[in-house]
Amino acid sequence: MCPAAFFVTTQPVVGRQQQWRECVRRVGTVRERPALACPRRQPEYDGHPAPLAERSQVRARIGEPISNEKVEGAVRYRDYQNGRLTWTEAIGVKHMEGHIFAKYLQEDGLHHWAFGAPTTDETSTPDGVGRFNHFAGGGSIYWTVATGPHLIYGGIKKRWQELGWERSYLGYPTSGELDVPGGRCSDFQHGSIFYNSATGVSTDRSVRCKA
Repeated sequence: MCPAAFFVTTQPVVGRQQQWRECVRRVGTVRERPALACPRRQPEYDGHPAPLAERSQVRARIGEPISNEKVEGAVRYRDYQNGRLTWTEAIGVKHMEGHIFAKYLQEDGLHHWAFGAPTTDETSTPDGVGRFNHFAGGGSIYWTVATGPHLIYGGIKKRWQELGWERSYLGYPTSGELDVPGGRCSDFQHGSIFYNSATGVSTDRSVRCKA
């Protein structure tokens, strides 16, 4: 029988399952010695999303699990009634929920070049009005009650950041990126940011995008 110390409960789930398989290899197949040989195989996500899901403030928002763990490349995730817990080795566990998660699914965020796995939990903005997630591809999704959820990335996001994010004169984004003559453009509450495809320069303006 493998000693309890053989199982390091703080390891990532991948390491936990590898340990379990190694224990089985040492003492024989699970069919031969199921319970006596090795401790019960740890449930999916044990050691990563599980502790997060048990935090009352998070669990109350995301609800109960509605799927098993899924794996896509280096990303492991599990869906809940109102959100998702995602794990990567580099970042650990992060959660998305509500309108931001719905937008992420709508835009196929996991496979979008500017998004991928979240690198932050869903978080309140410094001004207390909105919420956001940042993602591994450099993009973000921002949401407020007034504006809804919108994707922002690349040169347009960089310029918005330089201006001071939502506390800038532009406020929050009110659209995703739009194709316009000469480049791309995103609308904000009090103006827009235009990205010039030829020069790579992003310019903020007090007028809305013009298709």
